[in-house]
Parts: sequence; structure tokens; C-alpha cells
Amino acid sequence: MAKKNLLLTSPHCEFLYPKLETPDYGTDDFPMPDGALSVKLILDPENDKHAAFMEKLEELGEGSFDSLIAEKTAEAKTPKQKKQLKAMEYASVVKVEEDDEGEETGRMLVTCKVKFTVTTKKGETFENKVVRFDKRGIPLDGEIEVGSGSRGQASFEVIPYLMASSEKGGISLRLKAVMVSKLEEKTGGGTAESHGFDLGGEDADEDENKGIDDPIEDDDDGLDF
Repeated sequence: MAKKNLLLTSPHCEFLYPKLETPDYGTDDFPMPDGALSVKLILDPENDKHAAFMEKLEELGEGSFDSLIAEKTAEAKTPKQKKQLKAMEYASVVKVEEDDEGEETGRMLVTCKVKFTVTTKKGETFENKVVRFDKRGIPLDGEIEVGSGSRGQASFEVIPYLMASSEKGGISLRLKAVMVSKLEEKTGGGTAESHGFDLGGEDADEDENKGIDDPIEDDDDGLDF
């Protein structure tokens, strides 16, 4: 019987560059032929829940790495294989965020990702989907695209791995679903700010500029799925 992967849920946080509806196929230099659905979680080390979450991921990552190394070393049949395993390094899933100048922002990033097109050992293919809910647990309208600045939680499977090509190992976070407590929709034409509009100018009328649908406030009384 196959071992069941651990399923975890992140604390409430901000989403960065979510690609939850349309798969990302990478770039010319770094193509991803099968595509991927993903979201980066922005975490604040000063936030107790965020700090505890990152600590748990590190414990799982280091523990999984050590277990895999021990298991594969016991199975190794040649000195070369054992040498390769000894050279492996642990790669943390928690990364430091840097700005465009390469300066640390003080925030941390965790990426949750899932391959879009999957081919089975039998040659059959299927496409993964990331299930999206609002704060009340109701599935989001299919036409809504979740954008950066949205807030919520992510549900993911913890997948231990060792990668021979990079000589690194640890855990990856296979994205399953998100709960969006505050929605910032993607807009194909960019944001008002990106076009130079002064949204807080002296002539701005508060009522006229108010959105039709106010975003749901993000708090810890939301649905934890």
C-alpha cells in the first residue's frame, strides 16, 4: 500500500504571483513543457503563526532529507552511489525574499506548486487543477483569476525528494487548494497605479472610487480547510 503524503495548510498570508488558473510554461531559457500551477506565500518572521509554520516546514524538510539519505545509503550497491549520497545537501523550502536590487526585504517566501499535465506510467495523461474557495468555503467563480496581493491560505502535500542533478534534497509542497479571504483579481491591462493614475489625489471622490464589491476582511475567524 502506497504511503499517504502529509497534507498541511498554511496560516493566513499574502499571495505573490499566483498562477492558479492558467498554467505557467516557463521561459525560453527555462521551459516547463508540462506546465505548472503555483503560488508564493509571503511570510513575516515577526508573526508568531508564520514563524511556527516555517519552523515546522524546516523540521519536516530536514527530517525527510535525513531519512531519505539513510534509506538510499542502505540500498546503495556501489561506493560511487554512496559517495553521491554523501555529497547531497539539504535545500530549505523557505527562501529569503529579495528586492530588485538584491536586498533582503525582511520577508520570507514559500512556493507551493503542482505539475499541470501529468503522464502516468501507462501513458495516460490528465490535468491537475487547484481548487479555489472563498472565505465561506464556496468555490470561486471560474472566470475569477486570483492575483498578487490576495490573501488567504494554501493546502498542500509534503513531498520528500532527492535530486541527483542538483545534488540537493528536502521537501517540495504540492499545491492542492487555496482559500481566498481577500481577493485581488488579475487585470490584463495592469493596475491603475501602473498607468500612473493618482488614486489618492485631492480630486478623488471616495464614493465614486469605491469598488462595487468590497474585499472580505482577512482574519483568523475564517474557514480553515
